[in-house]
Amino acid sequence: MDEISTIGETKITEIKDGEVSSYSITPESVGLARVEVSHLAGGDAATNAEIVHSIVNGKKGPYRDITLFNSGAALYVAGISDSIKAGIQLSAEAVDAGHSKNKLQELVDYTQ
Repeated sequence: MDEISTIGETKITEIKDGEVSSYSITPESVGLARVEVSHLAGGDAATNAEIVHSIVNGKKGPYRDITLFNSGAALYVAGISDSIKAGIQLSAEAVDAGHSKNKLQELVDYTQ
């Protein structure tokens, strides 16, 4: 996979304050469940749209977890959160507050 994954360990190398460090992160280390790759399977366009809608509507499960893991990492890299785990919490709050759903709807409206 080309993303931080909930199927196992992800190796990370980062430069912070001029120092290079490498470490591994697991879903369990940030409070998420480890899953089998089959739990993350997509499908055709309609299936994938259903998956996206389930995530932005707050449905808990493997699709939400991997999305939060990656968005949490993005918030950490952007300097918005102090850690990936804190970024996951911020991401979950945004989804649960409906912000992600609203942004998706704005994108849909713009492209139609």
